[in-house]
Amino acid sequence: MPPVSHRPGGPCLIDAAVADPGGPVYCGAGSADRTLEIDSADLARLPRAQVAALSR
Repeated sequence: MPPVSHRPGGPCLIDAAVADPGGPVYCGAGSADRTLEIDSADLARLPRAQVAALSR
């Protein structure tokens, strides 16, 4: 699953467990045969990014 929506204005929700303490995150890149590696701090700086406690 890609970390951002293809729809304009879609929210970018990031679990606090992923954003803290930082480090690489691996996620979908929009293609079944591609993976994106991005630092969680960079992901949290995306426009409309919201860090929240989402996992249990």
